[in-house]
Amino acid sequence: MSKITSRVIKNYKSIGLNFNDIMDVNSVKYGIRNYNLLHIKKKHETKLSKIIRSLSLNIVDKRKLYLYKDKKTHEHLLFSKEKKNEKYHSIISEVWISKKKRLPNSNHRQSGNFLGYPKCCVKYYIGKNTLNNHYLRYLSQKNLNWKLNRLVSIFNLPFFMPDYFPCSLNCKKATNLSNKYLRLAEKIFPKSIFLKIINYQKSPLLIFNGKIFHFNKWKFKSKNKSILYLKDCKVRNLSKIINKKVNNKILTDIKNSKFKTIALSKDKKKLEINF
Repeated sequence: MSKITSRVIKNYKSIGLNFNDIMDVNSVKYGIRNYNLLHIKKKHETKLSKIIRSLSLNIVDKRKLYLYKDKKTHEHLLFSKEKKNEKYHSIISEVWISKKKRLPNSNHRQSGNFLGYPKCCVKYYIGKNTLNNHYLRYLSQKNLNWKLNRLVSIFNLPFFMPDYFPCSLNCKKATNLSNKYLRLAEKIFPKSIFLKIINYQKSPLLIFNGKIFHFNKWKFKSKNKSILYLKDCKVRNLSKIINKKVNNKILTDIKNSKFKTIALSKDKKKLEINF
């Protein structure tokens, strides 16, 4: 199993794909999943075909989708048909890939079942026309499993897990799937890239005064106190993500943690926040 080179990464990025897409494609190449799908602009289909062939994989289906803004979150949603009285953001090509030669005829209904997602996660997603409930569930949790830290996508950061929305950020079946991704990522990515993305996923997330913070550096003093370094941290307004207020808290991978004091550090100065 060879390491992915910077040239290969550049090829993916040239057609709008990222580390998550590289992981998804390689999950099929190395047998973690039977199928995967990618969403790209139609003009990039030819270049994508060359990449897929170079991996000894097949494009087994394609369809046109319409990209719309999710009015209740920062995300976008894809639909097979245009909505009446609503302008779509763009037209996207959905490309299915596999080692196999074809897809079952019913692939476009409950496609998560064909993509290897846990049944509990597929069931929770069915019938939703917004991702607001997913984010409310995520942000309302007392803690999260860093291996399922889908929240880093809020900050446009990559992650090593399938590019979907688990039913919760502590789902055991979703964690089992992510463990396979992590083992594969460690083998195929350069160590520097692997460690950097793992650090993104492990970062504590601070929710304070209507904002959510992601940190590049942090230190846990105990289960009750931590130091979060403001240098290079990323901040987003929660109002851009969900349409409901979330209480101040810190989300971490530490179970049974009850943080009462958060120290925000900047230029050797510390500002303490008490919960």
